[in-house]
Amino acid sequence: MDPQQRLLELLQPRSEAESTWLKNLFTFITEHLSPVACGPAPPAADGSASGVRCELSVYQLSVCVVQQIQEKMCVAHTLPVSYRLLSISELVSQQRVACVSNLSWSTNEQRAWAREAELSVPGQQALPRVNLLLIGCLREGRGSEWRLTDSSGSVRCECMSPSPVWLNRPVFLPHWNYIPQKALGQDEAGGCVELIGSPILLCAGPEQGLAACAGVGAGLNAVGVREAAGLLHHRVRGRRLAVWGQVGSVCPLLEVAGTTFFCFTLTDQSQSVPVLVKVGNLCHGCVCRDSRGVDSSKLCWSQCVCVGQSVCVTVLRVCVLRGWRGNNILCVTDCSELHTDYTPRHTQDLTQAPAEHTPTNMDMPLMMMSHASDDSEEAEPDVQSGVRMKQSRVISYQGIVTKVVSEGAGLYVIDGRVGLCLAYQPMPKRKLRAGDRVELHHVHFLFKPCPDFPPSMLCCCLRSSLKVTAFSRVGGGCPAPRCPGDGTLPRLLLQGHRGVSEYLWVCHLSSQLTHSLVPGVLKQQCVCLLSWRMMETLLGQGRQRRRDIYSEMLDEPHTCPVTQVVLHTWRLGCPLCYCSVFTVSLQVYLQFSLDHVHILSSSVAMTTSSVGSSPRPCVSVVIRVEQKEGVAWMNTGAGTTEKAGLTLCFSARAAVIGPVVRWGQDPKNGPMTSREAEREGEDKSARWFPVLHRGCFYRLIAASTQDPSALIGSGVSGRSGVELHTDSTLQVRSDWRFHTLTCPLLLHTCRQVLSSTVLSVSEVLDSRSELVCFQGMVSERISVSDRTAHSGHTGVSLTLCDQSGRSLKVYLDLSHTPYPPGLLPGNTLLLSAFQRRQSRIGSVYCTFLPVSSITVISLGDTSLAPPPPPAPIMHLGPWALSSEQRCIVGQVKGHVVCFLFLQLQWSCSLCGSVYTQSCCSSQCRSTSSIFQSNAKLVIDDGTGEAHVWFSGALVRSLLGLADSQWEGLQRALRVKGHIRVYPRGRSLVCDGDSDESLFNFLTCVCGSDVVCRPISFTCRNHTNLRTQEVRRFNRADRDFSTTLLRPLQLTCLHLH
Repeated sequence: MDPQQRLLELLQPRSEAESTWLKNLFTFITEHLSPVACGPAPPAADGSASGVRCELSVYQLSVCVVQQIQEKMCVAHTLPVSYRLLSISELVSQQRVACVSNLSWSTNEQRAWAREAELSVPGQQALPRVNLLLIGCLREGRGSEWRLTDSSGSVRCECMSPSPVWLNRPVFLPHWNYIPQKALGQDEAGGCVELIGSPILLCAGPEQGLAACAGVGAGLNAVGVREAAGLLHHRVRGRRLAVWGQVGSVCPLLEVAGTTFFCFTLTDQSQSVPVLVKVGNLCHGCVCRDSRGVDSSKLCWSQCVCVGQSVCVTVLRVCVLRGWRGNNILCVTDCSELHTDYTPRHTQDLTQAPAEHTPTNMDMPLMMMSHASDDSEEAEPDVQSGVRMKQSRVISYQGIVTKVVSEGAGLYVIDGRVGLCLAYQPMPKRKLRAGDRVELHHVHFLFKPCPDFPPSMLCCCLRSSLKVTAFSRVGGGCPAPRCPGDGTLPRLLLQGHRGVSEYLWVCHLSSQLTHSLVPGVLKQQCVCLLSWRMMETLLGQGRQRRRDIYSEMLDEPHTCPVTQVVLHTWRLGCPLCYCSVFTVSLQVYLQFSLDHVHILSSSVAMTTSSVGSSPRPCVSVVIRVEQKEGVAWMNTGAGTTEKAGLTLCFSARAAVIGPVVRWGQDPKNGPMTSREAEREGEDKSARWFPVLHRGCFYRLIAASTQDPSALIGSGVSGRSGVELHTDSTLQVRSDWRFHTLTCPLLLHTCRQVLSSTVLSVSEVLDSRSELVCFQGMVSERISVSDRTAHSGHTGVSLTLCDQSGRSLKVYLDLSHTPYPPGLLPGNTLLLSAFQRRQSRIGSVYCTFLPVSSITVISLGDTSLAPPPPPAPIMHLGPWALSSEQRCIVGQVKGHVVCFLFLQLQWSCSLCGSVYTQSCCSSQCRSTSSIFQSNAKLVIDDGTGEAHVWFSGALVRSLLGLADSQWEGLQRALRVKGHIRVYPRGRSLVCDGDSDESLFNFLTCVCGSDVVCRPISFTCRNHTNLRTQEVRRFNRADRDFSTTLLRPLQLTCLHLH
C-alpha cells in the first residue's frame, strides 16, 4: 500500500481539511526532512564517530511527527490545520519580521503572554504570533554555532541549554522565536531561530559524546579534581584521564592565530584544574584528529557546560599550553566524552547527604545589587603613584536586559539601573536584545567607573560567563547608530590594555561626536578612531602592553584589565561644546562657531595665572586689521634674536589706533589716532591667523617690557641705504598677545570703509580685475593629488557659488603652504588677493597666490540643505569627445569589461605607510591602522570606453561581497598588510609573495559574473585635455600602428 495512504488510514482524518493537511505533511517530510534525516549521516562535528543515522522511513517519521504535534496541542484529538509546515529557505526569504510560534497556546494564553512581555520591557511590543511549524535536523556549524537544517537550507539556531544528544537528529520545534537579520540591524541575509525549551527528538539514537543521566559512566574510573591537580604536574606520555568535578568557570570562545578554542575549569571547592577544548594545534604534544585525518571539534561543548554543573570529561591528555608560562593543562582529545549531571557511584551517598545543607552554586541565589548597598559599601579609592584607583569585586548576577545602549560597543542596561559592558570579551554571534534574561558568573562589579554611565556597572572579562536563560519576548527595533555595529571600539580595546573608565569615556565621546557631526561627512568608524586617538592624547600613549589572554582566563589569583579602575579627571583647558569634527588626508580638526561655544568652567591655566602669578609690566597698542595675507613657509629670523629657518608666517596690514601705552597690570583703552603699520606674524605667532579678521579691532600687548619702541615699527632699507617703502613694519614675537575689543567708541575717522571691495561670485565672473577679493559658499571640494610627490594632497579644487546660482572654480596649490581648514561644502569663505584668470575656452577661474588668504565667515549645515539635483545621464563616447568641461559629474550606465587594477592595503593612520601585523613599517610606532581599497575597471556603455576608479566601501559593493566576507578579507590581509592584483583582462598578475589562497580568491572574484555585470553609477570626469598615444596591434604576420586618444578617466562617487 502507498505510504501516504497508510498514514491516512492510520490517523483517520475527520474532515477534508485534516486529510489535505496530512497529505501536505507527508509531502513536506518526503521533500525536506527525509533527505537529511534518513540519508547517509554526515560525520559528527566532534569527530568522535560518524553522525547519527535515522533508521525511520518517511511513513514512520510522519507518524512520529503527528503524534508529537497532537501531544503538544491544547485541544486533544484534533489536528492543527491552521498551522503550516515551513521550509528553512521559505523562513529565511519570506519572514521579514520577528515572530513567535507556540503550538500549545490557546488564545487567552497568548494574550496573557503578550501582556506580560510588554510589561517587562516598557515601550516595546510583544512578538507577533504566527502559525508555522519547523521540522529539521540540528547540525553543528562553524565556530560552535548550531544550525537547523533541511534539504532547502539551514538557519542559525540559538538554544538556552543545548545537549550534544540533539546533534544530527531530526527534531520538531514546538515553541520558537525567529529574528531576521534586518531586525538585528545587520545587512546579511538569514536570521536566527531561538529555541524555547527542548526540541522533540523524532527518532531514538545512541547518546554519543554526552551522558545525560546520573550515574552514567560510573565505571569510567574517573578521578576527582584534587587527584587530577596532582597528575597535572607529572606529565606522562600516553596517559589519558577521566576527571569529574563541578564547573567553576566557562570562558568565552576565542580565535587566536587560526585556532578556535575555549577553556573551562573543574573545581571541588578547594582546588581547580583547567580544561582546554580546541580546534587546531594550540598545545605541544596534542594533535586531535579523527579517523579521517581532520581536526576534531567539540566546540559545541561551550554551550553545553554551565557554571555549577557537575560533569565528567573522559580521555583527557596533559599538554603544555603555549603562551601560558609553560603551565600544563588538560586538553580534550578526539575520543573525549562529556557527561553532565555526573555523580560517581562510590561517592553518591556522600554527596547527596550534605546537599541539603550545602547547596551548589546553581542552587545559591545570584547576587542582586541595589543602589543603597552600593553607597554603603563604597570604599575610598587607593592612590598609587599619584593615580586614584579602585578595586573591582567579582560576583554573580542575574537580571533582564532593559536597554541596548550600544550594540557595537557592547554596552547594555540590566534591570533599568545596572550597566553591563561586554567589550572585554569577543563579540557574540547573538547580540543581546531588550527583554533577554541573562545569568552572569565571575563578572566584575564596578562603582562609578565613569560619570556618563550608571553608577553600578558590571564588566565581563575573559573568565566571565554569560548565559541567556530566557529569550526576549519583544521585537524591538534596529539599534540606534550611537556606535558602529561592527565592533570597532572592542577591536581597538583588544589591541591595548585599557581600563573600564577609559573605554566608557571613549564610548561616550563617540556618541557625542556622532550626534554633533554634520551627517554624511565622517563615517562612524572614523568617529571611533578619532575618539580613541583623543583618549590616547589625554593619557599619553606610552608603551602599550597587550592583553595576556591565557593569564586572564586561567591564572590564580585572577588579574585582568577590569580588576582595577583608574579614576581620571577628564579636563584639559576650557571644556567646550563643539558642533562638528572632520578629517582631511589623515588630519583631524574641530570645526565650530564661536556662537556655539559655551565655556563650562575656567581652565587650570587661567586660574593659575590670575591667582598665583605676580603682575607683569607691559605695553600695548590698539590696531584695526585692514588686510591679511595667507600663512606660508618663510625664511625669517635672520639678523634678529629669533631663531633663523623656515617657519609658518603670515603678514597683515593694520591701522594703529592711538599711541603705545605702558601698563603695570591690565591694559586699558586709550585715545585713538590713525597711522598705518605693517606687522608680520612669525613662528608661534602664526596661530593668531584664524582669529584676526578684517575690520576688527585688537589690542596688541608686548609683555615683560616698558619700552614703547617695542611696538613702534621700523622702516626697511636696502643695501645702498635707500628706503624701500614708507610703511613701517613690526614683527610680532612669540610671547606677545592679542585681545579682541568689542565695539569700542571710535573716532569717525576709524569707521571709514575699507579700501578693498568684497565681490560676489557673479561680480567676479563679470569683472575685469586681475586681483580680486570675494566671498561665496562652497558647493564642492575635490582633493588633487600629485602621484610624484611624497606627501598626500598637493592641491584643492573648490566650487563656490552665490545666491544667483552662478558658480566659480577656485584652484589652491598647497605644495608649499599648510592645508587651510574649513574648506567644506556649505561653509561661506572670504577669499582675499586671489588671481582671476581665464582659460583658453573662455571659462573664468581663480588661483591661489602667495599673498592670498582664506577666512571662514560662516559654517554651513548640510543636514538642512536641500539635496542637490541628480547628475545628468552621460554617454561615454560623446562625453569623451566633448571639448567643453562644463559637466564634470554625470551618471553612467554600462557594463564592466574587465579589471585593470585591484589594491587592498592596511595603512598606518599617522604616516600612511603599510601596516603589517601589529606594527607600522616606518618608525612612527603607531598602534592604529586603517583599511584602504582601490580598483580600476574598464566600463563600456556601447558608445565608448572609460577607465573608472573605485575606492573605499565602493570596492566591497563592486566585488559583491557581504560584510562578513569583507571583514574576513581584511583579517586575512593583516599578516602581509597589502596585496596588488593586476588582472589585465584574462592575464592575471600579482605582485610579490602574496598569499596564494587570498590571491586565488581575488582572482575568482575579479573574473566572476558578479563583477562583470551591468552597473549604474555616478562619477566625476578628471580628463581635461586628452592626450594621444600610439598603439601597436599584431594581426597574423603584420603589425599595425595607429594613434588613439587616451581613455576617459572617471572616478566613481556613488554606485546605484
